[in-house]
Amino acid sequence: MKYIIATLLLSCGATRFAYAQELTVVKNEFSGLYGYTNNQTGKTVVKPKYEAVKEFSEGLAWVQHHGKWGIIDVAGKEVAPCTLKCANQSSFAEGFSRFSENGKYGFINNKGVVVVTPKYQQCTAFREGLASVVVNGYTGYINTEGTEVIAPQFDYSFGFSEGLAVAGLKGKAGFIDKTGKAVIAHQYDAAYLFREGLAAVTLNGKLGFIDQTGKVVIPLKFDAVNTDWQFVFEKGKAMVYLGGKKVWIDKEGNVQGV
Repeated sequence: MKYIIATLLLSCGATRFAYAQELTVVKNEFSGLYGYTNNQTGKTVVKPKYEAVKEFSEGLAWVQHHGKWGIIDVAGKEVAPCTLKCANQSSFAEGFSRFSENGKYGFINNKGVVVVTPKYQQCTAFREGLASVVVNGYTGYINTEGTEVIAPQFDYSFGFSEGLAVAGLKGKAGFIDKTGKAVIAHQYDAAYLFREGLAAVTLNGKLGFIDQTGKVVIPLKFDAVNTDWQFVFEKGKAMVYLGGKKVWIDKEGNVQGV
């Protein structure tokens, strides 16, 4: 029997597994169905029997059988049977995965239990125990039990990081805490998540960094550009744009390596 092989990297959560292992997605060339093998041992973990599969995250993967979706673990055991007619399944984050049914979004947990029935226009992954959800065009937050903890009131909002989240109001970005209180006023054109105590903000075409009190610690002197890159610090350095070129800066705003 011939197989077409593609490799997926599986990073298992520490609560489930204390190691990372590589799994290989296997497609049966004749049936067109998918399964998994262990790339280290070459042994088949899950025989090709699924019409579609997703990448593993936190030790779990979405799989499709007879047109419906379920969830399996790395041993191939069904955590949730293939009974959901859903789409837009996300990776697991903090033990939860987002999915949609009939254009509405909800969440399923890593036990296979639908904890939030699909009812939201859109939502983000859980971060620090909260997820942003959209109701009637406005965003608020729910906890992992599906309870609304911050009423929908923002133009947009993102996941929490270091206790704060970006939220937009009347066309300006600021930061809120987990009660929904604006701790940094909605005054910027754009804002990015906090990392290592600092967050990038933009105003009038320039980008700089603030701390969690809202104090500007790196002046807004860099280029504000539209990019998928998140301007965050990692190990004391962040990538920004200056004069149309990418440069690295330290936490004092000094350009490195030029």
